[in-house]
Amino acid sequence: MARWVEVLLNVPVHQSFTYRNPGTPGHEILTGRRVEVHFGSRRMIGYAVGDSDELPAHFPLAEDAVKPIVRVVDAEPVFGQDQIELSRWISAFYLCAQGEALGAMLPAGKRESETGGIAFDDEDFSASRAVLSDEQAAAVGGITETADARPVYLFGVTGSGKTEVFLQAAEAVLAQGHSVIYLVPEISLTHQVVESVVQRFGNRSAVLHSGLAGSKKLAEWMRIMRGEASVVVGARSAIFAPVQNLGLVIIDEEHDQSYKSGTTPRYHARQVAMHRCALARCPLVMGSATPSLEAWHQIKSGSIRMHSLTKRLSGGARPEMRIVSLGGSTGAISA
Repeated sequence: MARWVEVLLNVPVHQSFTYRNPGTPGHEILTGRRVEVHFGSRRMIGYAVGDSDELPAHFPLAEDAVKPIVRVVDAEPVFGQDQIELSRWISAFYLCAQGEALGAMLPAGKRESETGGIAFDDEDFSASRAVLSDEQAAAVGGITETADARPVYLFGVTGSGKTEVFLQAAEAVLAQGHSVIYLVPEISLTHQVVESVVQRFGNRSAVLHSGLAGSKKLAEWMRIMRGEASVVVGARSAIFAPVQNLGLVIIDEEHDQSYKSGTTPRYHARQVAMHRCALARCPLVMGSATPSLEAWHQIKSGSIRMHSLTKRLSGGARPEMRIVSLGGSTGAISA
């Protein structure tokens, strides 16, 4: 049993803290679990990120003075080495404490809901797959069948079928034994995108968003952690999902401002996605009819590849737009 545990706390302090392992059965190694500890006069929930048989060199306290862990919150690990490394990068890139970064990544629930998961065992999803247009097929191939490591931008007018391109790219990645993270703006989570993902992938999918109760969010998180769900759909924070063998990240409506966090750590999901995809050596695909200025600059500079969908699937011409000068006119505008 490791005697000492390195713990990060969700406080603006750029260091970890050492606590004594309580030595209770089943808790010989605590890395990856949340623990309750004394911190000054408070009790706080911390994150065990390391176990050791020896105190750190030049440790300022005697062994007897090291505080013990009060309680182990989790029966099994809720995060792994990938999340620890990602929190370290977020800390350096966004200038926050690593404990704050890890705290933002993990669900707040203390106990899993008993009703986690999505019950679609008896459903047949084989008819959900649509026939792609030539533009859509070229886009899917450009995402899944190229050695080019640059991110892909799917630039398409409204109604051009971007969602189906995303879903079929995800199917191709899943067939290779990889996992997929599909990000959508918070406002879209109750609409057809999430329904399309869940109906297409059934019990292989998990949904993460701020509207879930803590216990339900933890249950979904643990399904992902255990490898029971290989497609994660959710809002900004779903980019932290502990998927196994990440193979694709999708960012729908990339221009949406809700992908930027307004609280510490003030991360942007697009930037975190780029980092995760670079580490996993997997594609990142973004899509919108109105790309953000940052993405458009990267497209023009060649850092991002672009595929265009120029035609609406329902047909019909785009409305004609004209610029009309009202200079010199008087009175109200009339029909």
